[in-house]
Amino acid sequence: MRLQLNRILAPVTVLGYGQRIGLWVQGCGIACPGCASVDTWEPSGGESRDVDGLAAQVVREIISRRLVGVTLTGGEPTDQAPQLELLVLKVREYLSVAGYEAPVDVLLFTGRPARAAAARAAGLWKLLDAAVCGPYRRDEPGEEPLLASANQELVLLSPLAAERYSRSDDVARLQVVSEDGQLLIVGLPRPGDLDRFESLLCKRGVSMRGNSWRVTT
Repeated sequence: MRLQLNRILAPVTVLGYGQRIGLWVQGCGIACPGCASVDTWEPSGGESRDVDGLAAQVVREIISRRLVGVTLTGGEPTDQAPQLELLVLKVREYLSVAGYEAPVDVLLFTGRPARAAAARAAGLWKLLDAAVCGPYRRDEPGEEPLLASANQELVLLSPLAAERYSRSDDVARLQVVSEDGQLLIVGLPRPGDLDRFESLLCKRGVSMRGNSWRVTT
């Protein structure tokens, strides 16, 4: 089985509890206006990955970096629910075989409401610890951790998630990573954050040849 993937990154510190590995799937039919991940919309973009090989890579990163969670985002993860269900099963199997003892939670970001996501991705949903659900609405900025817009909800699905995500601590919303000559902005920007970041770089003499958060026509 193969998964269409936009990127994989570790450690990620702004999309869930602790230091994690993040997987951005490729393809999204929801296309929320103002989305910061426009580059993940096109289903044919990114790269096709064998799920078993990808799971092995995820496990290597978790073990070598001592990570405590996996974040599934995109793109729209529930559009590739069978692939992600198999991925999570494989990751947990390989971690168990390797004797990795630290609890690892799985957090999903979906643009679908919780009930719709659970119905569309029933097998995957049963494997999750938590899910951030609902479409992004740029005119309703979210103030709670992990909620990009106020209409979204964080659904806790396991005791581990209840332990890790019940508190509303004020945490960083953005993480900047340099990778292969690119600046990656990870997290949940508020309206205007990305344009302000681009303007700040320009004032410091850093020009951007392009960005991935604007729809091109």
